[in-house]
Amino acid sequence: MRKKEMANKKLFQPDLPLAKDTLAVAQQDLDAAMCLYNHGYYPQTIFFLQQGVEKGWKAFGYHLGTISPIEARKSKDVGHKGAKVGKITLLKLRRGIISPTIQQVKMIRGCIASPQAEELTEYYSYLNNLEADLLWAQKEIDKVTDTPHTPTPEELKKRLNEFCIEEQTERACEDLITSPEFDPEIGKLIRARAIKEVYAKIGSTPASEILIKDTINGTFDDQRLKAILLSAMKGMVIISPLLYFAIITQAHENRCRYPDKGRTPLDEYTQNHTLIVYFPSIAHTVQASLEKMDELFRLPTFGGQ
Repeated sequence: MRKKEMANKKLFQPDLPLAKDTLAVAQQDLDAAMCLYNHGYYPQTIFFLQQGVEKGWKAFGYHLGTISPIEARKSKDVGHKGAKVGKITLLKLRRGIISPTIQQVKMIRGCIASPQAEELTEYYSYLNNLEADLLWAQKEIDKVTDTPHTPTPEELKKRLNEFCIEEQTERACEDLITSPEFDPEIGKLIRARAIKEVYAKIGSTPASEILIKDTINGTFDDQRLKAILLSAMKGMVIISPLLYFAIITQAHENRCRYPDKGRTPLDEYTQNHTLIVYFPSIAHTVQASLEKMDELFRLPTFGGQ
């Protein structure tokens, strides 16, 4: 195994069993939050909501292979800031894939002088911009996760409406993809384009070689194509809502549990608190995200059944 492949294997180590177990706990945390809400135990409602969202993000990180249990526990890596799973993922993509590829393109570009050199220059520019974008995204995640944010009722209502529309759109797309009337010709076009793009972007890496081999052998069938499309659709209603709720609930992880300097959670987290006023809608959105994550883990593309 080449050094680069070994390095990437260390960077990305998916653990689907751990992801599934963590997701199951996240779903029970959310169930507990709903039970506590129904009994009027509002501080505890917020705590278990925060826990459910946090574990949901960690489950997604285990599924991607971008965090380990040790990183998930360390406060400097993730701790109770579930959104930092996104930062670690971006960091490993940049360090393990984008940066080495930029160096390879630079080396090749310096060795040849041909019409291909112009294409390499364009590709190099694309990768450089991509690396800059990933670095910017990491810094932005740091900003939002290190600065407590309490949404106004208007902002929260707007975001919940947007998530609802995304959920409905995703459901409609799934219905189309899984329909018996899904046009095989459209499927062929999507598959051909996907193969071309993958091969152009990642060359002769193991991932592209497997894809090409499956295509030649006829094992990359419509079912696998549908599984890939479904995974992309499900990601729509997993990442955005969980990231948002991870950011707005993390500041409450301790605040909703412990009295401090004359304030008590019982007086602060009442039925008039913004997160409690909108809790039923928040719980519905988070529940939908976790259910889609469960469906994602069951897709054959990711080793599910």
